[in-house]
Amino acid sequence: MTRLAAAPVFDGAALISALDAERVKRGLDWNGLAVELYGQSAELNARLGDHAMCPGALVRTVHRGTMSCQYALILLRWLDRAPEEFLTGPASATEHVRLPAAGPGHRLRWELPRLYAALDERRRELGLIWVALAEAISWLALIVATIVKYAADAPLGVHVLGPIHGVLFLGYVVLALEVRRRLQWDYRTLLTVLAESIVPGGGFLAARRPDLRG
Repeated sequence: MTRLAAAPVFDGAALISALDAERVKRGLDWNGLAVELYGQSAELNARLGDHAMCPGALVRTVHRGTMSCQYALILLRWLDRAPEEFLTGPASATEHVRLPAAGPGHRLRWELPRLYAALDERRRELGLIWVALAEAISWLALIVATIVKYAADAPLGVHVLGPIHGVLFLGYVVLALEVRRRLQWDYRTLLTVLAESIVPGGGFLAARRPDLRG
C-alpha cells in the first residue's frame, strides 16, 4: 500500500503563544491588544461600521487555542509573521515568506475560492491513488476468479468481480484525465498511466507515482 506524504499542520497554539509573548513585550493588556488589532484596519472598519474587537472574545480565543483562518490573519498581521512560520510537520523554506502589505484601509483575507479549488484538485489526485489501488486489486482478484471458473466450474466470482472491476477501471480513466490537467502530464505520461490500468497489478505502479503522492 502506498504511503502518502504527511502534510504540514497549522499550529494555532504556537500562534497564540507568540501573540501573548509579543503582547507582554509591548506592555499591553488584552483590552489594549484588542484596540491595536482593530486599529490595523481602522479606516475600513469605520467605513463598514464594524464594531470594535471584543477583548473577551480575544481572551476566549487565547484559551481555546483555535480560531478561524480569517481571524488568524488579523493576529498574524499584528505580529508581522506569515502563517507558514507556524506550520508543523515536514520542513519547508519559509524565511522569505511575508504577508502582503496592507494599510488602515484594507484587511487581509484568504482567497477561499482558490483555496477550495486547490483542495479539490488535491482530493482528485488522492482519489486516483485509491482508485488505482482498488483497480489493481480487483484486476488480480478477477484473474484468480477466472482461473477458478474454468478449473472448478465456479463462475460466481467472475460474475461478481467483473462489474466491480469494470466500474473501477472507468473511474480510474476519468480521474486520470482530470488529474492530468493539474499535473500537466504530456500525452506520453498520460498513456503510461492509462496503460498501467490494463496490465494486471499495474495500478500499484500508478499509485506510487511521486507526483501523485505529493
